[in-house]
Amino acid sequence: MSILTEIFTASPEHAMSRARAHDEGRPPTPVGDLFETTGVTDLELEVLGEIVARAVGMGGIDTELHPVHLELDELSQVPDAVVAACAELPALDADPTVSVSIDAVIASFCALEDIDLAEPEASDLVRRVIDLAVLAHRRGDGLYLWTSL
Repeated sequence: MSILTEIFTASPEHAMSRARAHDEGRPPTPVGDLFETTGVTDLELEVLGEIVARAVGMGGIDTELHPVHLELDELSQVPDAVVAACAELPALDADPTVSVSIDAVIASFCALEDIDLAEPEASDLVRRVIDLAVLAHRRGDGLYLWTSL
């Protein structure tokens, strides 16, 4: 069975409400900024966080996703420092005087043996997570991962 995954921006309260609805078998409250996929776990987001952090000069930050609530095992939050690093990446990518690029991050991510995603899926994941991080950072929201078997 595939792991169903949602990566989304929300306030902590909205994220928990959404996870509870999933747990109870109810339709979750809609969120506007949502990426649904399969086969992505906290490992992929943590590894991506490490690569992005190194790329933007923030290596060594905590990239481990954190549980949001003890009763909501399927819901994790991407650390704020990772969100900030991801939010910084597009501006650096657009600056011709800086040798940081989203394409280089994608290449590094795809080259890892631990990542079990084909290049098109990995590239899409990286770009979507960066886009969501930019939105979350701008609004002061969190970036969340919800998974279910």
